[in-house]
Amino acid sequence: MSDLAMESGSGRYRQLGRGDAACLAELQAASFADTQPWDAKAMAELLAMPGAFGFVVYLGKQPRGYLLARLAASEAEIVSLAVHPVARRKGLAQALLRLLVRQVAAQGGDRVFLEVAETNVPARRLYDGFAFREVGRRPGYYRGKAGEAVAALIMAYTFESSGS
Repeated sequence: MSDLAMESGSGRYRQLGRGDAACLAELQAASFADTQPWDAKAMAELLAMPGAFGFVVYLGKQPRGYLLARLAASEAEIVSLAVHPVARRKGLAQALLRLLVRQVAAQGGDRVFLEVAETNVPARRLYDGFAFREVGRRPGYYRGKAGEAVAALIMAYTFESSGS
């Protein structure tokens, strides 16, 4: 995939590189204002993990979302997926998930895992609609807006059952 070569009705995409840490940190801070976002140093460490890959999406000239994942053997894990609030409900997250599934399949993967806060209804709807299924839960994994403990749902997308 060449830089910014992927275009659709919902933006232009390119693969993430190690130089994207500051951009990802800014997008995460804007997208998850009620949590403690990762800073550029933490993002750089994530980008340097073995098997790390992902995509950034642009609307016009502005980066408006990203998906960061890592692949180990035949399983991928979504480390972080964020879309800036001004760019939500435009299909960016769905397009990022489609790109992820294509890349994982091309590399011989058969499952994609993620964790999502039980209270994050919009994200859960996105993942449910994309054939992710709940396979476990981690009680008290996240902190809610008022500091309360919130469970993390562990979800998996399995290529055999999804028809991909």
